[in-house]
Amino acid sequence: MPAAGENPLGRSPSISHALSPRSPSRWTAKGILYLTTTRLVFIAGGGPPDPSGLVAFALPFTALAPSTEFKQPIFAANHLSGVCAGATGEAHAFKLEFKEGGVGTFLPLYFRLLEYARAVAASGGSGGAGGSGAAAAAADAKPAPPPAVAQAVATAFVDPSDPSKLFLTQPDGGK
Repeated sequence: MPAAGENPLGRSPSISHALSPRSPSRWTAKGILYLTTTRLVFIAGGGPPDPSGLVAFALPFTALAPSTEFKQPIFAANHLSGVCAGATGEAHAFKLEFKEGGVGTFLPLYFRLLEYARAVAASGGSGGAGGSGAAAAAADAKPAPPPAVAQAVATAFVDPSDPSKLFLTQPDGGK
């Protein structure tokens, strides 16, 4: 389920995901990667289930380490890898392999959204600071999203790897 203010922007099928918590175990799966305005969501499917029972994983942009990088090796699949802070504070290394393309659409939106999330976090986030008047308004102010992101959120988005999927923004209920 999307969080309040979160909008789906695209999906990439046939992604291989490897998650390595700081323990001897490692979770690997194949499935679908969803790009939203606040996070990446991987949902396993289309392959054998992992013995751990883990079926989905979210990577919030605000929890990704600055060392997150995209690589295009010559003899392997393009992949995004990095470290994400877990809900309990522990770090998890991840690797998302794009085995069937779709990177040309995914990357520009992903990096703009990541940049925007980091700018919001650097400006104090979206949480209220309490108080009233201009000081509270300044504390609650977020930087404007990049124009490409704002346009994508304001309109429908068609995933070129699967044109049968159309993502629409959700009405905000008149807020």
